Amino acid sequence: MLVIANGADKCGSTWLACIILELVQPRTLPATYHDTRHGSIPTIKGNMIEKFLNEVDYQHENYVSKNHFYYERHLLSRYKHVYVVDIVRDLPDMLISLFFHATPRMAHASVEEVRKAYWRYGPMIVEYVARYHAIWGQPCRWTYTSSYQRLKENPRSEIAAIAAFLGIAVTPERIERIIDNTEFHTLAEKLSSIQGMERRFRKGVIGDHKNYLDSRIVEDICRIEARNKRYPRTLMEKVGFAWQCYRRGGRNSPPLYDTKLKLTSRPVEELYGQSTQRKSPSY
Repeated sequence: MLVIANGADKCGSTWLACIILELVQPRTLPATYHDTRHGSIPTIKGNMIEKFLNEVDYQHENYVSKNHFYYERHLLSRYKHVYVVDIVRDLPDMLISLFFHATPRMAHASVEEVRKAYWRYGPMIVEYVARYHAIWGQPCRWTYTSSYQRLKENPRSEIAAIAAFLGIAVTPERIERIIDNTEFHTLAEKLSSIQGMERRFRKGVIGDHKNYLDSRIVEDICRIEARNKRYPRTLMEKVGFAWQCYRRGGRNSPPLYDTKLKLTSRPVEELYGQSTQRKSPSY
């Protein structure tokens, strides 16, 4: 089988992948398909996923890949023995983690600077991530939605649930070993050779957004999340998303933002295939 540890940026997909690697103990990805930018974490190149599915014998061998697949849902649904574990995270915490991961200068940003960064970049990012998880939250037999909070607060139960979804028998002793091997400080040390990994495991604290975001911002995030919870809902949204899957699935979806936390030069409509018009609040 092929197990994809999936998630939007800064929702915990790297951590999830390490847990799944411990559970599955897969074969090494063929070098042709592995995205070396992720070091030792197996990651199928986005533009090679269809070739992998057509040419690699994952029906009789087990493979794991850590990805941020979004437009690939329709593509993956056409293949048997493919399982996606998507991880969700509280959006305010995700956003703070993303801001601090995106560029080192954010490590010294004041609370006011972080709040200004939200009104400049946050609404578009929140909408993207809310839609991302709405797509993967649609229940089916080959997907499972994990939770950053559940893995932090009750890792034994959540790891057992992931194992059950994958059809893997685990003992309590093995779960304890997996927890020990995937502690944040352990992973940060183990993966220290990968550029930017020290920021990827920055804190992992639930509720960290309370140190930076005020109630007005949190309310705005909740409003955007609620509005997109059932995406795609309208006929136009469904057609638009299906078209984007056809155009971009397995072709390296464009990034939402670059490492300097600046939006790409591509129009929003091109990034999402949808119009995202929103007025910033007046102070």
